Amino acid sequence: MTLIGIHVDIRRAVRVLALCAMCVGGTAWAQSEVAAGPLDGMVFVGKIGPKGDPNLEDELHFQDGEFWSVNCIKCGFQPANYWIRKVGSRIHFRGELTGERGSLAYQGEVIGDRVEVSITWRKSRWYWQVNKELEFAGVFKPKAAAFSVKHAIDTANNAQPAIEPVCSR
Repeated sequence: MTLIGIHVDIRRAVRVLALCAMCVGGTAWAQSEVAAGPLDGMVFVGKIGPKGDPNLEDELHFQDGEFWSVNCIKCGFQPANYWIRKVGSRIHFRGELTGERGSLAYQGEVIGDRVEVSITWRKSRWYWQVNKELEFAGVFKPKAAAFSVKHAIDTANNAQPAIEPVCSR
């Protein structure tokens, strides 16, 4: 075998090993996909607020591969895609809501009928950046009326954060 043949075989072997590593690493976010199933149609009711003290009633909706918080769309944050990965019986998800008030990065875990979510709110200001840690904890609400993504988008687009009490928290 020539040196060129060995070089090609090594490159092919490296590609095969990389593909195998990606397949074995099924828990990696890179291997997750935009969800269109496992959480769609689910609504969790609970409380959102500062980390360690979630004290405001809220609902977390999943529909058509997107998610949103009822309180957050009232403040102008748009529904967004979410990604999942399954680990045993748990479903981990992540996604980021954005709007004029910054971004809300969600990382959550569905365990049975409960959900626990860590949220980081980031907003760049002129001289500094807001970084607040929030959380949401809730339970699955069977037969909840999950409203459409279009309704959530319309709500976010028509939001008036300056006069909405939940936005001043």
